[in-house]
Amino acid sequence: MCSAFSGFSFESKGKKLLMCSACKDAWYCNRECQLADRKEHKLPCSLRQLHLKVVEADDVEHALVAPQASLPRDTIKKPLLTDFAEEFHAFASRFRLDFMEAFVLARASELQASPEVPKVLYVRVVRVKNPATSSKPWSRFDIRSADLYTFPELQKAMPRALQNVTPLAALKASEDIRQEEIRALGHNKRMAMVIVSASSASRFSGHGTTEPFGKVMTQPYVLSEPDDVETIMNWRERLIATVRKKCGRAYIEEAGERDRRSAS
Repeated sequence: MCSAFSGFSFESKGKKLLMCSACKDAWYCNRECQLADRKEHKLPCSLRQLHLKVVEADDVEHALVAPQASLPRDTIKKPLLTDFAEEFHAFASRFRLDFMEAFVLARASELQASPEVPKVLYVRVVRVKNPATSSKPWSRFDIRSADLYTFPELQKAMPRALQNVTPLAALKASEDIRQEEIRALGHNKRMAMVIVSASSASRFSGHGTTEPFGKVMTQPYVLSEPDDVETIMNWRERLIATVRKKCGRAYIEEAGERDRRSAS
């Protein structure tokens, strides 16, 4: 917005505005005004262009499946993009506290080494290929990996399709578990991710302390029970085992099928 704008009015009402042809989301009173704003507009413009590409791809995809969407179909074996998104939302909501607990334990395992370095928990999730018909929507996922990353490390670890789509500034300010579909990784769209930051775990109590985790982050983590040490050091195995146990049948059936294929 330039100085010619006052609220939602324009001081030269007969003048035609110039629109950014790349993002189609910014307006200017003249070319000089647009050039003056080029430096600040560069980042939001590039993100907006990426967003438009994703929207366009979704529109094409949904147009192709539109005739079949209203017909009876197998949403479990052959889910559409919207089906996948709903299932993943149910999964992330179901295991919200488990993800937060894993983040707290993971940070506690290395607080003395890097107490001041902000990190996030990055969990890579994959949808079970052939879930049971009787399985619940939230039980159709399995964890492939879970690790702590600094923000620069996270950007490198994320799939290339999402490295520029997810601004780290927005991630730092996130209040909840961030959920994103990972696109451009194949037609089945089975992969997704969960990111837990310090802000989303700030109201979650860590093991061995009654202080909120937001305060524990900048203080040495004092352990009094040997069991606490084992729980903290095995946070990754604990998270994966908890999710697989609760998901149960859906994961077990795919694991059995995978074992049969490897045996043959």
